[in-house]
Amino acid sequence: RAVAQAGVVNIAVDSSGEPRHLPLLVATPQAVVPSFVLVAAAMAAGSQPRFGGDGVTLGERRQPLDLGAHLALDFYGPAGTIPTTSAADVLTGTEAAALAGKVVLLGTTALGAGDVFATPFDPNVPGVEVLATAVGNLVAGEGLVRDQAVRRIDAAATVLLPVLAVLAIAFASPMLGIGLAGVLVAGWLAAAMVAFSAGYWLAVATPLAAALPAAVLFGA
Repeated sequence: RAVAQAGVVNIAVDSSGEPRHLPLLVATPQAVVPSFVLVAAAMAAGSQPRFGGDGVTLGERRQPLDLGAHLALDFYGPAGTIPTTSAADVLTGTEAAALAGKVVLLGTTALGAGDVFATPFDPNVPGVEVLATAVGNLVAGEGLVRDQAVRRIDAAATVLLPVLAVLAIAFASPMLGIGLAGVLVAGWLAAAMVAFSAGYWLAVATPLAAALPAAVLFGA
């Protein structure tokens, strides 16, 4: 009890049932309290978290955050990518050397326990591995970047893509204009993929939802 700290465990999922963000601060009727992930990462870094400018700083590392102090998760792979050690091996001490100097999360992964989540790599990832992913993202500064600047780029693309698509169809022959509109959409998809590989999470659905109906209706 002299060294322990408490944090809220809250894994949020989107409409598809996948955890893509994890809140670092949780509002309660009494106060705003840190999440378990933030507490664990701060203890590992040996530094108190400092929030400001759409991000959080732990020691020398700064991680940009999404709205509401949400960390955009960057999963490392399917279940098992993060090493898992049996509790029996921990109790017997056979894994002491392998675990020394590392952040260790204790959690149950029994079948039927219900603590599993779908991720882009695997439909059944234990909740403790989702939390470990978030801790790893924070400690290493590897979380996806989706902050206000990225959202402004998304907003600009949502406005510009339909306008450029309509202009392409209006000032060129119909078939050429539709082809140019397709090139614009494909270009945004390629840009989103390149940005994602570099750690930046650009929206795909919203700009396409704005551009495709405008191009199809005007082309028709």
